[in-house]
This record gives sequence, structure tokens and C-alpha cells, in this order.
Amino acid sequence: MAFSNRASTNLAAAAGRAPLRVPRRPRRATLTRTGEPEEFVRSDFQQKIKDADSAVKEAQQGVGQALTGFLESSGLGKALGIKSPQNESSSTGRSGQSAKWMRARDVLVKGSFKSVDGKEAQRLVADGGILLDVRPKEDWSKFTAKGSGNAQYYKYPKTEDFANPKTLLRQTLLRSQGVGQAVEANTEFISDALEAIGDASTVIVCCSNGGTMTATENFPAGQSSRSLLAAAELMRSGSKVKVYHLAGGLNSWFKQGLDGEGSDDAYSDTSDRVPFVAGYSVPQDADDLL
Repeated sequence: MAFSNRASTNLAAAAGRAPLRVPRRPRRATLTRTGEPEEFVRSDFQQKIKDADSAVKEAQQGVGQALTGFLESSGLGKALGIKSPQNESSSTGRSGQSAKWMRARDVLVKGSFKSVDGKEAQRLVADGGILLDVRPKEDWSKFTAKGSGNAQYYKYPKTEDFANPKTLLRQTLLRSQGVGQAVEANTEFISDALEAIGDASTVIVCCSNGGTMTATENFPAGQSSRSLLAAAELMRSGSKVKVYHLAGGLNSWFKQGLDGEGSDDAYSDTSDRVPFVAGYSVPQDADDLL
């Protein structure tokens, strides 16, 4: 049974104890006479939650900045190979143009590299190829393209990984800045990938969004992705396997209605979590390096 604040106060007084305060429900937005919606008003309880959340975020940013400053000023960050977030991927000062991506793109441009859509990837698999999902194995096991193998390019750290001071400091820094589940580079990626590829003649590397080699005004060198970085690393490894890339990633694969499998009931599309590249299209990306 629900009581108003006044009713609960009277009952509490009769019982000889402190009154119970029932949080007010937020007032729903209603229309004014002019047809315009009234401004939403938070309850006192909701406002306290919002203020607390803002304070936590501000504290996280403060701790992150303090840790970053200490690592840079002490030289400890450089000694451990830890770069500050603002410097870790910057080389040209433009979004998506990290030094790592520029090196990888150079390998892809110079090599015999091609992006393919889902239908073409299926044909390559039927001819003896393998679809290789390079997302963390936890994500791969939840849902992926049917029949794909896995070699994680980045991985979620395990408890034993925190014994490494570099990993511990980086994870502490990232989590202090609000990054809940930060990944670490998989130093065994090449060996994991070659084991997963086995005797396959070709490999089609895929991740969630796929990235693109297509140049746009905002992204003059295209847009990096885990699958493109992984493809470049495989090509640098000296392996004789023919490397392809799944254009549009698994987001595109499942939008085409192609089969998947995993412990979850369906794939969790990440299209709304990656930057949109103006002018990008799957056919354009596939033909870019022909």
C-alpha cells in the first residue's frame, strides 16, 4: 500500500517514531496552453543522484590527470612504455590518424590486400578459407559469424595480468578516467592467428565495425579498426596465407542476414558506438585497393 508523506508522518507520530519520507515521483512533462512541453523537474532524490554521479566523474578525471602527470613528470610512464591518452595515438593531430594506423595502412596499400563483403567472404570460405574474428574471445564466444575462428588482437586482462606493473598502472589510469573494461594488446596474436588459420589457403579478418581504407575529408587516411590492424600484422609476419578483410565488419555481416552462432541469442550491433565516416560504403571500401 502506498502512503503520501503526510499520511506516513501522521502514522509515524501515532506510533512514536520518526516519520518515513517517501521520495516524490518526478513530475511528468505536460503541455502548456501554447502546446509547448513544460520543463522536466527532477525530484530531490533524483537531483542528489545526479549530483553524486557528477562528483564521481569529476573525481575520476582528477585522479586520472594526477596519475598521468605523475607518470610523465617522474619518467616512470616512459620507462614502462605507458603513454598518456592524449599522446598515445596522436601523430598528425587528426582523428583516426595514429602512427600505428599509418604504418599499418602503408603495409595494406603496398601488399596485395582487398576488402570483401559477407557474400564474397562466404565464397572464399567455401573455397578453403577461414573467417577469423579478432575481437576478444569473450565477445567472440557470445555471438559471431557461423564457423569463424578466433584470435584476439586485443584481450581483456585476467587477474594474473595485473602482476605486470605496466598493465596494472595502465588499467588503473584508464579505470580512473571511467573506462570500465579496457583491453590490452595480445602479444601472442600472430601465433594464435596462425594456429586458428591452420591449413586454410585464405583468411578473412573481421571485427565489429570493420573500419575503412577510404579517404574522406575528416579521415584522409581512412579509419582504423582492429581487423585492419590485425590484417596488416598478419601480412608483416611473413605468412604465405592470403589475407582479406571483411568490409563493414560483423555489423554488416548480420545486416545482410548471414548466419551466426554463440552463447547469446543474437549479435549486439555496435554501429551506434563507432564514428560515422561520411561517404563510406562497403563497395567503395572493397574496391579501394584493387
